[in-house]
Amino acid sequence: MTYRTDMNTFLFLVTALSLAAGAVAAGAEDARGLAERVHRVLAAHPIIDGHNDLPWAVRTKTAGLGDIGAYDLRGTTPGDTDLERLRAGGVGGQFWSVYVPGEVGRGFARLQLEQIDLALRIVARYPDRLALATTAAEVDTVLDILPGIVARLRRLAAR
Repeated sequence: MTYRTDMNTFLFLVTALSLAAGAVAAGAEDARGLAERVHRVLAAHPIIDGHNDLPWAVRTKTAGLGDIGAYDLRGTTPGDTDLERLRAGGVGGQFWSVYVPGEVGRGFARLQLEQIDLALRIVARYPDRLALATTAAEVDTVLDILPGIVARLRRLAAR
């Protein structure tokens, strides 16, 4: 190789790296712009999750079978749901399943009532972030007044 070939190779590499760095920077700007757009859309139109087995997860993933204190939604949980992930994902509501497995064999009614009670206790434990809504009108009310996930997002979107 000659000096000229080495220099051409060097200049090619510098140019390629500069272009690549520029593309990465532009991609980062595009990604930031996209993330901002997603946050604006979610603030105006929060996600309503159509199915969540949170009460069953609390029941089965804690030593006390339903110990809501041991399954703290303010921290990272062993399941798929905690308050920070709900907020970060723009989730404004969820339909919680009060699931009872068919393999129980007996005592379905008691277990179902326990699951309903567990769901109500979870909501009561986090009144600043969760609220029970059993009708569409209640969902609208909760989304407008709850000083939690969606209410904060809506205020940000209104700015």
